Amino acid sequence: MTEPAPETAHARSMWEQWKMASGAGAAEALPDELTLAAFAEGRLPEAEQAAIERLLALHPELADDVAFARAAGPAESAGLETVIARASALVPAGDDRVIPFRRPGTGAPRWQIAARWSALAASIALVSYLGFALGSNAGSTLASLGSGSSASVGDELLDPPSGLFGIGDTGST
Repeated sequence: MTEPAPETAHARSMWEQWKMASGAGAAEALPDELTLAAFAEGRLPEAEQAAIERLLALHPELADDVAFARAAGPAESAGLETVIARASALVPAGDDRVIPFRRPGTGAPRWQIAARWSALAASIALVSYLGFALGSNAGSTLASLGSGSSASVGDELLDPPSGLFGIGDTGST
């Protein structure tokens, strides 16, 4: 961030306090968790270990975390080695056989897959036709109501015509 314009001495002092509180003026930044874990396990080079030790002297909360990790580390790794040894004892030494997983989608025959897709396509076609026929019939009914027909809206809603989608209504021709 850039420094504020020197408007007042108060603004300048607030800026310097914020800069010091945020750690922007600190020479060393805090290390990430992986660096601290590597330090706790003793896997860092000497130069980095010295820098982390200086930093831990300034931040006791980080030093407590590293001390806890050092105390818990060897006990867990010994337990892990025991688990690996027990699992290895269960498997025969010369068994290099690989058991492949079943491929997905190979369980159903091709004709069943074709039948499923055909049924889906037929149902979509049927629903499309029914929707079109109902919409066409409703449009003609509403048009006849507005032209001064003797049928009322209540009669049309409560007593629909008996022909299925206008197919049985052939007496008017």
